[in-house]
Amino acid sequence: MKVNTTKETMQAGKPAFGYSLSQNSPLNAELLSNCGIDFILLDRQHGSWGEESTIAAFIGAGGLGDLITQGLSLNQPSLILLGAIPTALLALVVDYGLSQLEMLLTPLNLLSKTQRRS
Repeated sequence: MKVNTTKETMQAGKPAFGYSLSQNSPLNAELLSNCGIDFILLDRQHGSWGEESTIAAFIGAGGLGDLITQGLSLNQPSLILLGAIPTALLALVVDYGLSQLEMLLTPLNLLSKTQRRS
């Protein structure tokens, strides 16, 4: 399992340095990930990030994206799937979790009758 060095740095009371990326550029995310910073924040609220470009940026920044990139360069579909399937499942779980959180935090008078919780 890959170690979350940013989390370890912050838990040790040391500063973690990162960059907020609001440009819709997976290439910039990949370049920044190799510059020695601790993290990259993909700002989708204030930038022009769509679903495809966000996933592409995560692929370029490493983690499961390393498997996808290696699979593409080596022409090995099994490596691509080894990175793509967990990435897709993670995206679905996070999307569902955030939608449930949104439902809990949205005042009832702003929800339509079909969205209201019982």
